[in-house]
Amino acid sequence: MSFNIFGPATTDSIKVGYISTDRGFVEGVSVCEANDYAKLNPGTRFIFKNRKYVKYLNINEVNKLTPNDLVAGINTCEGVQLTAECSPPEVYFYGGNGVGVQGNPVIGSDGSLLAVDLVSGGFGYQYPPIVEVKDGCGIGVGAVTRAILGEIVDTVEVYDQEEDFEEYEICESTDVGYGNRYGPNGELLGAWDPTLYTNLSEDPIFREIQQYQDFLQKFSKP
Repeated sequence: MSFNIFGPATTDSIKVGYISTDRGFVEGVSVCEANDYAKLNPGTRFIFKNRKYVKYLNINEVNKLTPNDLVAGINTCEGVQLTAECSPPEVYFYGGNGVGVQGNPVIGSDGSLLAVDLVSGGFGYQYPPIVEVKDGCGIGVGAVTRAILGEIVDTVEVYDQEEDFEEYEICESTDVGYGNRYGPNGELLGAWDPTLYTNLSEDPIFREIQQYQDFLQKFSKP
C-alpha cells in the first residue's frame, strides 16, 4: 500500500474540531468520529477551518463537506501592481489556545482605529489572544489593541426548524478484533478475548507489591 502526500485530497482528509467541556478544543476529528460524538451530544457545533476561513457547522453540514472544501484557493503572485486598489484593513488574532474569533476594524474619518467589531467570539480561549490590525497598503500604522475575555453566558438554543433535525451517518466499524479461538481438533470455540485471561483494568505491578506487603505482615512483630 502506497501513500502519496502530494496526491489529491480525499474524504478521509476532512477533519473538524469541537469544544469539549472536559478536554477543551479537540481537533483532527474525522467525519465518522464527528457523527459518533454528535449522537451522544446532539446540537454540537463543529469547527471546520482551512487557510481562508473558519466555519461553524452542525453534523448535517459536516456530512456535506467534500475534498473541494479543503482547497481554499491558490492566490498567484501577479507582481507589483502600481494601480491596484488598497484592500480594507483586517484584524488578526494570535494565540489564546482557542479558535474561531473574528472581528472587523472600525476606522474613523481621521483614519484612526476606533474599535474592533467582534463578529464571533470563537471557542476555547484560555487567555486573551494577541490582536493585530494590518493595513494591506502599509499606510495605517500604530494602532494598539488589547483583547479581553468575557464571562460565559448561559443561553438556550431552540431547535424549531427542519434543518435543525440531525441526520447521522453510520460508518462501518474498523475494529478487526483479535481473531478466533480453535480447539485441538480445529473446531471453532469463539472469538479470542484477552480479558478472559487477564484483567487489564488492574495494575499487575501494584498487585505484586500488595501481595509482598501482605506476606511481610505475617512475620512482623506487634
